[in-house]
Amino acid sequence: MFETLDSTEGMTTEYKNDSIPRFDLDDSVEEGKGEESDDEDEVLGDYENIEGITVENGYLEEKGDALASLCELADNMATHFVPYYEDTFGYGLKLVDYTAPLVRRGSILCMTHVCVALHKVIHQNNFQDESAMLPKFLAVCVPLVFDVARSDKDREIVCCALECVNEMLKEMKGGLIADEVYFDSLVELVKDVLQHKTACQKDSEDDTFCDDVEDDSELTTVLVDFAGSILPSLATAMGGQKFTPYFKNFLPLIIPKKVESEVREV
Repeated sequence: MFETLDSTEGMTTEYKNDSIPRFDLDDSVEEGKGEESDDEDEVLGDYENIEGITVENGYLEEKGDALASLCELADNMATHFVPYYEDTFGYGLKLVDYTAPLVRRGSILCMTHVCVALHKVIHQNNFQDESAMLPKFLAVCVPLVFDVARSDKDREIVCCALECVNEMLKEMKGGLIADEVYFDSLVELVKDVLQHKTACQKDSEDDTFCDDVEDDSELTTVLVDFAGSILPSLATAMGGQKFTPYFKNFLPLIIPKKVESEVREV
């Protein structure tokens, strides 16, 4: 599976104005090991001629399947998967900015599943050696997933990010929001989604935030539902008394969305 994620098979480089590369990239790398190129400007010129890179769907599906399989292994193999947590997390991180949504979604799932699975292993088996690994993963994963939810323009990816945050919160509870930075960021993220202030909720015509997004209305409703579903998990993680002041702030944002959802259903 790791080899599948590393593979560049099926990738085709497209050049501007029918430009033809003046060198073979693989050959030049092999020949240039241990040597400094005297033609650096020429090489950079070749890269500037690249217009884009396309990947065949079959290879994208293989990468997506590989990431999904790693998630399943992390979920079900428990202690037996411990030696592979770090590499699996690393591959998820490596592919989080991949151009294909299928792979990008898989990378988010991969990282968050590893965090949840590692948390279970540590607490169910009292693994002290692995306990230091989890904070390192969370320090990378949590801000990254929050940023994806805010900045990604693909609503399905954002729904996936919000769902993953909710699953982490359900499993890890207060352990996920013990850091005040994570907690504050999560509260602000949910508020932004409920107010249609994330990148995928912008008006496509003037690129400004708007309260009435008509395109992809079903996905918009699902997106708000995913954000709203985080609140009960957050209340459970914090405890009702501590969550009450925050709930009062969320209430004006929730009620209009609930009414709107019921009207659409009718």
